[in-house]
Amino acid sequence: MRRSLTPSSTLLVAGVALASLLSGCGAADAPTPAGDTLPACDDIWVAGGTIPEDYAGCKDADDVLQVSEVQECTKNDQRFTTFGDQYYGVLGGAVYDDGLDSPSYDELYAGCFGADW
Repeated sequence: MRRSLTPSSTLLVAGVALASLLSGCGAADAPTPAGDTLPACDDIWVAGGTIPEDYAGCKDADDVLQVSEVQECTKNDQRFTTFGDQYYGVLGGAVYDDGLDSPSYDELYAGCFGADW
């Protein structure tokens, strides 16, 4: 004899399945709030300023975490990073703001990773 679900059991199973599917919705798209210890991006990414040695990200005007990849240089012991399409530099060094398509960006990047990148 085949057993079928009652209408209330079917509704319960459907509800649990739907809750399971929706529980992760939006989690990956939600902005990550910045911690109180992170500096404001506007305080770090200023032309001629200095990128902190321990830079691990900053918070934007909306208090949202902004993180750029920090790459270990292969040609020296520095660490290279960018912010948006405009700012770049090495940790502990000057902030440059002439864009990631500038000759000075290419020069700094080559000094960090070699000319054959």
